[in-house]
This record gives sequence, C-alpha cells and structure tokens, in this order.
Amino acid sequence: WGYINKQGDEIVPCIYDTVWNGLDLENRRFIFTENGKQGVKNFDGRTIIPATYLEIHGKDKPFLTVRVGEKNNYREGMITASGTTAIDAEYDRVSWSKDRKHFFAFFD
Repeated sequence: WGYINKQGDEIVPCIYDTVWNGLDLENRRFIFTENGKQGVKNFDGRTIIPATYLEIHGKDKPFLTVRVGEKNNYREGMITASGTTAIDAEYDRVSWSKDRKHFFAFFD
C-alpha cells in the first residue's frame, strides 16, 4: 500500500503492508504490518512505534489501543502516539467514554 494525493504525487511509496483504515492523514502517519506484528510509521517512512503489537487501533484518538498476545487470546492496553505506555496491556478490553475524556479498562 501507499498514498498519492489528488494530483497523483506519491506521498507514501507503495511498498508497505498497511492495515485497513490505518492511514492517519492529519498526523501524517500510518499503521503498518511487519512479520505479523503492527507498528506506526510517519509519511517519511521513519518508524515511530516498532512493529511489536498484535494489533493497533484508534489512529485518530489521543491514545492508540494496542493488543498483545495471540489472535484469540490477547490483552488490550493504550499507548501514546509516540509509543509510550499509558495503560499496560493487561486488560480484556479498554474503551473510551463518549466524552473522550475518560476511558474504561475491563477484566472478564
């Protein structure tokens, strides 16, 4: 995958394995997959967050939800846009409240 603008100029070269809906135009970054793990790069190709997570979600929110473990046996947590841990990935589910000022972490 890659990204071109309306004029046809290549913004991100078509050399990355990216995830569906992983493009963050506003912050000029995208979620990529490498060796079965996900990370985040900027449009210049610089790695912001190494590909160490099972999945990364919420590219347009203040924090990114990350999953660690295996597809049917994972834990969720949250990290900042630079990769700093905000909530350890030890919960069954983490979720934002509607006001986007609070979040919830759940154990089964």
